[in-house]
Amino acid sequence: MTAPMVDEELVTAWMDALGRPVAGSIPETLVGRWRSVLLAAVAEAREPAPAAVTGRYLVLDRYLTGVAAGLAAAVGTSGPADDGESDPIILAAGLLAGSAALQVLPAVADYEVDAGRAAAAAMVDAAAAGAGLLAGIEEAVRAGGQVRSRSMVGIALEALHQGLVGDAVESDPDELYEVRLLLEPQDPRYDLETVALDRMLDGLSDERRWIPDETGFRLVVLTRRPGPLVETVFGYGRVRRLRIRYLP
Repeated sequence: MTAPMVDEELVTAWMDALGRPVAGSIPETLVGRWRSVLLAAVAEAREPAPAAVTGRYLVLDRYLTGVAAGLAAAVGTSGPADDGESDPIILAAGLLAGSAALQVLPAVADYEVDAGRAAAAAMVDAAAAGAGLLAGIEEAVRAGGQVRSRSMVGIALEALHQGLVGDAVESDPDELYEVRLLLEPQDPRYDLETVALDRMLDGLSDERRWIPDETGFRLVVLTRRPGPLVETVFGYGRVRRLRIRYLP
């Protein structure tokens, strides 16, 4: 298999993975925007226009447009890749710029900033040590995940990794699981987007019940795909009291 490189193929696989439902129902228009700016960065060394996205995906937008700006600068100042040897350095420049974009974003959660810093530092260290692109991405994913198991930065990096290696093999689709959890809003000032989440769960569950709680909703789901289901729910709020039980 050909070693991965920072090119149009990598960006396409990355955004395809980010657009899947397990990433948390990211609007197609946003994924398309990020695809365009990243493709322009790696193919033409063209920096993205200033971001104008607000709301839930503001952090992810600033991070990915920052990454695109860093990639464009690195591609524009580096010579042709020598069998991909310079690509870890190019991606490290992108992750550094993505991290910097979060650090100047007002009111961003500290864990997002810390995850971006940790991932960028890990990618820089891997590139300096001569690691390949995939190995460096794996280190970045691990470092960002150690800060927080689920963050917007983590969603972006996990999608990058999945785009290169593909999804993990899922369990036998005939096996049924019961998933119970308490879902609360990340910010208590805002309501949960239960309608949008319920729509996303249509293809991931056989049966589900929403039970109002003092701080959110208790959700009981019967599913044959517990992994993607839990990933999707994490994109909509804070998950507590998670229990997964196999139903023989």
